[in-house]
Amino acid sequence: MQYLRLPVVNSQHPFQQVSRSATRATTVVAFLIVLALMLGACGRDDSSDDASESSTTVGGQTTLTTAPPGEPVVTPTTTVREDGLSGTADPSAATADVDTQTDSGVGGKGSGSGTLTGGPANGLPAVMIKVPNDSSARHVLTGIEDADIIFEELVEGGVTRFAAVFNSTLPDQVQPVRSVRGPDPDLALSVGGVFAYSGGAGPFVERINSVPVVAVNESTAGSSLYRVAGKAPYNLAASAKALAALSDEPARAPFRFSNAALAGGQAATNVSVKVSNAQTSNFKYDAGSGVYKRYNGSAPEVSGGVQLGFENVVVIGVATGGTGVIDTAGSESPQSFTVGSGTAWLFRDGKVYVGKWSRAHETAPWEIIADDGSAYTLAPGRTNVVLLPVAGTYAGGKIGWN
Repeated sequence: MQYLRLPVVNSQHPFQQVSRSATRATTVVAFLIVLALMLGACGRDDSSDDASESSTTVGGQTTLTTAPPGEPVVTPTTTVREDGLSGTADPSAATADVDTQTDSGVGGKGSGSGTLTGGPANGLPAVMIKVPNDSSARHVLTGIEDADIIFEELVEGGVTRFAAVFNSTLPDQVQPVRSVRGPDPDLALSVGGVFAYSGGAGPFVERINSVPVVAVNESTAGSSLYRVAGKAPYNLAASAKALAALSDEPARAPFRFSNAALAGGQAATNVSVKVSNAQTSNFKYDAGSGVYKRYNGSAPEVSGGVQLGFENVVVIGVATGGTGVIDTAGSESPQSFTVGSGTAWLFRDGKVYVGKWSRAHETAPWEIIADDGSAYTLAPGRTNVVLLPVAGTYAGGKIGWN
């Protein structure tokens, strides 16, 4: 198995910017492993997260002031617009062409009835719901098997959380609903529509409420969020269908899709993404169904009795920084920066395509570009996006495949 660690190139954010040279690792270390021996996600249990909902901010937001060895300190150059977003483009027009994909050969295998899976736009909004991925919650995961896109992000203690996005299918029960984190506003802006969460630390709640999406929590969502039988905090559920009624903004696709086969690539039927020492997300390609089945370590990732599977796995190398928000266990909640550029790994059709991702601002899609300048497109279907920390305070992410 190849196991690589590559640096992010350049990331931007309204508050800070981290920049590193775009150098690719020149050594590829082969590992011959099978899926059952892949590193398990045996780190910190997130069951005490109810307490972190009332986390305090310590010392304000942390700004990176030191650079990796041999790298210069970069002074942030991104300015904040009046609308609170970074970048210079007008967000109202930035993605005007993203939803018009019906004439690009998209459709067929794996595609749903919405633009988030590469199908024709259905006029419905995107509904993003925060969901946990810790060991205490996995037994009650429900509904995310219907998500068009699942973003996986690093949170405090080295565990990860999901931001599940629905459009082509709107289930009545998505459970459990959890709290907002630092990367979520920029992720929500990639699709627009509605963002649902249980609560969160003050700075994160303030930020999600300041961006142009319909952000609702248990106190403001009415019957769209509701309690079911079971132990808190894992008994808060959401109706994606009811949440969709809160916005009339059609979903916008954060990636480009096409039925056309991609040239080149390397065989990649087993994929291992080490986000942290506490979380390794593994994928095994099933040629019969054309999907990558997801595992936490060697354990299948199951929601609603169904193992999660994706036509696309997109791993985005991101810069990270501190937020100054500390949970009750003393761990800081990390920030991952998804605006800028860096290394990307696209897994589809049993192959990996390594390129560069670029995203001009929060409402722009991620473009994945090959070395020759051509665009890599996703296969129609569902997508798992993993934010891999490769630079900054929480760097250490690794990726491998065979």
